[in-house]
Amino acid sequence: MGLIMQPAQNRETWLEEMTKQFVIPHFSECGFEYLEFSPMPIKFSVSFIEGVRSSGKKMKTIGAHYSHHFSSGGEQHILIHPSLEDSNKVVGVLIHELIHAQLPTDAGHGKDFRNIALKVGLCGKMTATEETQELQEKISSWVKKLGDYPHTSFDVSKSRKKQSTRMLKTMCMSDNKHCGNGHYKTRMSRSLIENFGAPVCPNCGNQMEVAE
Repeated sequence: MGLIMQPAQNRETWLEEMTKQFVIPHFSECGFEYLEFSPMPIKFSVSFIEGVRSSGKKMKTIGAHYSHHFSSGGEQHILIHPSLEDSNKVVGVLIHELIHAQLPTDAGHGKDFRNIALKVGLCGKMTATEETQELQEKISSWVKKLGDYPHTSFDVSKSRKKQSTRMLKTMCMSDNKHCGNGHYKTRMSRSLIENFGAPVCPNCGNQMEVAE
């Protein structure tokens, strides 16, 4: 009887089983004997990842590999960003990070990385690879056998909306010692001030002034 594959219990198990059952054999078929018996085992996690800065902007990193030098236990670590939920996309990121895992830490996305990436079915910009049609079809067959990635998207950046309306400061400039001379302040949108004027100080009744 053939092996019956059971659905993965959790995300980390799913990533581990996908790697062991499908990705490592795929690497071998492409001519790269993966380090299955490496003294530096790989641990998989779903985690927010520190972004890298490009042209002064913080970029979202959807996958990362950390060498054993960062771990007190001597393991390598591969992280998948929790915003990813599409099973096929997760495997594409997993393959990308597993290439890093078998190269020296200073290899980056240079020629050695590119050589492996192209042969295992990745394409496009090496810092943000995509999957060829052939690899996509293989990944789909793997996911069908193992089951979908047991995770739904979680992305806290969606709630961090920039303030779209600039609020203007208004201050009470009366002679009242409690609220005047700018002691009492509030903020209003420019449109409200233009339509209705500055508010009245609730303490002394003086109309407040706008501080640009």
